Amino acid sequence: MEKDATKRRKLIRVLLIHLAAGAAFALWLFLTGCPIHRLTGLPCPGCGMSRALFCLVRLDFAGAWYYHPLAFFLPPAALWLIHRKAWKLPGGKRAAIAVAAALGIALLAVYAIRAFIPGSFVYTEMRSSIFAANA
Repeated sequence: MEKDATKRRKLIRVLLIHLAAGAAFALWLFLTGCPIHRLTGLPCPGCGMSRALFCLVRLDFAGAWYYHPLAFFLPPAALWLIHRKAWKLPGGKRAAIAVAAALGIALLAVYAIRAFIPGSFVYTEMRSSIFAANA
């Protein structure tokens, strides 16, 4: 009985920490914007991810896909990578390396593809940033 209560308290503590960290990160992004975009004037590979996640929370799947198609896959994969040992989830070190590498490659591939597709979010952001810097 005590073990269940301890596990429940631990789970609640982890959830509260995640909620607080997420809220702090969202507030920081809201106040400062993307640091890479601020420094270079170009969007980063994760550009649009926050907006995509906000769309997912509102169940706006088309909006989430427009802002960043990896928003559907990145959060569960990141949670698995972060908590796989603590929650005794399946998959070892090799699986974690493979998932992390696949996410990195997917981020770069999506970024490269979207950078050259007219009308896509990144394409629009890059063109306005590049032309604004050169104008």
